[in-house]
Amino acid sequence: MQRGNHRISVARRISRDQANLANATQTQFETIRWHQREVLLPLTARTPGNDRIDGSRHVDRLAFGRDCRSLDASVQEIRLLLRCKNTADEVCGDVNAAP
Repeated sequence: MQRGNHRISVARRISRDQANLANATQTQFETIRWHQREVLLPLTARTPGNDRIDGSRHVDRLAFGRDCRSLDASVQEIRLLLRCKNTADEVCGDVNAAP
């Protein structure tokens, strides 16, 4: 869309951190957004300009989620595995008992 001499993008703005996260995990933006909607990625800190600040935890969880999806794991199964992964000191019998 053009307005005067300025081009206005109607696409959703993608932050540098989102681009870095996508590049680090070789993931498309829509896949990242899906993980966010399904609450498989933790909330991120924000800059004063409201840009996301993604860290290594986000890269690890996104890569883990993508690996699980490549094995046809359901969202519920991924959540269960993430819960087990996040509480390594607990026994993960629920994962072994899952159908």
